[in-house]
Amino acid sequence: MPAAYSYIRFSRLEQRRGDSTRRQTALRDAYLAKKGLTLDTNFALTDEGLSAFKGRNKRTGVLKLFMDAVERGQIRRGSYLIVESLDRLSREQVEEAFDLFMRIIRSGITLVTLIPEMEYTSGVLTLPTMILALAEFTRAHGESLIKSERSKQHWLHQRAQGAKGRLAYVLPGWIERLPGPKREKGKYRLIPERAKVVREIFSWAIKGEGGNIIARRLNERGTPCFGRGKRWHKSYLSIILKNRTVLGELQPHIMDADGKRVPVGKPIPKYFPWVVSAETFAMAQRSVKSRNAIKGGINKHCTNLFARLVRDEAGNAWTCQNRNTYPYLVNTVIFETKMEKMPSIPYLPFQRCVLEWIKELKMDAPPDDPLPGLQAREADLVQRLEVFKSKMKTSKDLATLLDVFSEMQTELEQVREQLQDAITPREHALTKTKLAIDYMTQDQDDNANRRELRNHLSLILKEIVISRIEGKFRSRKKTYYLTIRFLSGQERRVFFETPIYCSGPWSETDVFDQDTMNIRSELIGRDKRKE
Repeated sequence: MPAAYSYIRFSRLEQRRGDSTRRQTALRDAYLAKKGLTLDTNFALTDEGLSAFKGRNKRTGVLKLFMDAVERGQIRRGSYLIVESLDRLSREQVEEAFDLFMRIIRSGITLVTLIPEMEYTSGVLTLPTMILALAEFTRAHGESLIKSERSKQHWLHQRAQGAKGRLAYVLPGWIERLPGPKREKGKYRLIPERAKVVREIFSWAIKGEGGNIIARRLNERGTPCFGRGKRWHKSYLSIILKNRTVLGELQPHIMDADGKRVPVGKPIPKYFPWVVSAETFAMAQRSVKSRNAIKGGINKHCTNLFARLVRDEAGNAWTCQNRNTYPYLVNTVIFETKMEKMPSIPYLPFQRCVLEWIKELKMDAPPDDPLPGLQAREADLVQRLEVFKSKMKTSKDLATLLDVFSEMQTELEQVREQLQDAITPREHALTKTKLAIDYMTQDQDDNANRRELRNHLSLILKEIVISRIEGKFRSRKKTYYLTIRFLSGQERRVFFETPIYCSGPWSETDVFDQDTMNIRSELIGRDKRKE
């Protein structure tokens, strides 16, 4: 019997609380029961909060993982992919949407839509069914395009109003809107108890206290965190200390094609009530900068080649420390909470394992090189700016043209920054890294070589995740499982054992034993998980 897969998608996370998931699930279950199919639950296909208007779901969502699995042959031909309607797959321009549609069909997958109920299969497509698919993609793109243009015009109007416009829907943690039956645009006030905490954070930073110390103090005192987390972190404190919103400024942003917020235009002063003075903010920045000038990394015993790259599955960073002259990687949770048991990782075997497997790597080139697209965007923006300059000489509506001109200049600067990164010779990064590894192994104490290797690693590595640790807490004999992720999108799962060094690959199907679960629960400070 062929396997059936269900793809569920909605554009905004708020829809999770609505009827979208229930409706799509109910229609799917009714179809499965009617056809006598069994749903394959090993491949969960749900894209929550991913828009299909610009193809984010097919570039970064689970839909991309599904298509990759189909092309690798992990999904059998003849399987069913069930969607509520074609607009769940794509709302891009018709040619892009229809190309995705045909990729699925040509791969031997039967595409099923529930509204209306249709089956699209390779070899039996007819002209009427293809016309219906094209009409559906045209409708979906048209609706999204109208919504996008209306939203864009709304925000352009709000930005044109400056401080009078309502530009902030997600507010800083220490600010709230004035209560009332109708919210007044641009009317905000400080939350007194939270504003007091922000002022304390700046006061402690000016006195020279670091983020770990401040986070530990707030956690021990039981001060509720403003953000989504349940406890304070050094990273969130760094955001507060650098955020000019505390001065009352608002920096407008727009969403790029990948859904990332990028700044646009100039900051708007006096938009929010200020919580610290400009002098206090400047003093805090000087204090933070003076502390950051004293950097670690190269020391008497060890160079951490993977600084800021190592973390656990919960997102907590690992840093390198020396204990009794031997370097170890330790979880930063230990600095922010007083946990009595916290496993560490001997650094030198960790380094040896990672470098050995990097030397074995053959890195694939990125499938979509951004360089040509960025160059085209730069040329188009330069041309449009020249046209606007000529229009500004004769136009009577100079204010509107100046706003658009400013936005285009900002966009051009951002494109040129992206170009600078794209022009970096990525294809030589892995080769240089392997050469630097060879040089370092010849002379472990040559700090210049180690610095060079660390720079090369930063060009190819995205992160190293501590996936699990097996072994009793105080035993020297442990097995460490790592997931090495590269900026190219590749990843390697490797393990190494101590005290006798050996390494090899591992699979996600490996079973987590009870000792692993005990150490894992101590590691992230939460309840044991059941596999």
